[in-house]
Amino acid sequence: MTAVLQKWGNSNGIRIPKQVLIDLNIKVNDKLSIRSVNDEIIIKKENKHKTLEERLTEFYKKPISKIKKLNVEEIDTGNSVGEEIW
Repeated sequence: MTAVLQKWGNSNGIRIPKQVLIDLNIKVNDKLSIRSVNDEIIIKKENKHKTLEERLTEFYKKPISKIKKLNVEEIDTGNSVGEEIW
């Protein structure tokens, strides 16, 4: 697949074919990172911030409701000795 660099106002641009956008799940207004490496231009979709629930689900490969929860006990270490702020 080829594209032609064209003048757009005071900038230059290329058009990305629709199928490439579909394949990469890139939509209008998505943030993309653009960098050059050697003689190549690399364009990547920036990762959106994931919630803790999304990260845990991705890590354990199962819904958060199916993740075994640990029973932990809080331990009291006594009063502050110095200038700690808790």
